[in-house]
Amino acid sequence: METPTKAAPVSCEPSDARTVELTTDQISLVIGALYDKLVETEGYLRGSRTPATPRPEHKCCPHHLAQYEAQVDIYRAMKARRKAVKRTIRLFERSGH
Repeated sequence: METPTKAAPVSCEPSDARTVELTTDQISLVIGALYDKLVETEGYLRGSRTPATPRPEHKCCPHHLAQYEAQVDIYRAMKARRKAVKRTIRLFERSGH
């Protein structure tokens, strides 16, 4: 059985930082899963071409404007997720993997 290796804190926020012990194999699995999530997120961002400001077709009625605003919210959430995943990958990679 492999000896656990301490990983970097799982959270980037000091107020809720946690330390976990993972084997090298477990760290590799976590990093692989994070890279998979990053690729998935990047694919979504490439496919989602939401304009910065609503176009005339978005302003034609409240329904279309609400759809546009929802798309913008999703796009921003995906950008935030990409940033969080990259930050978490760096944490695990710096943990000595």
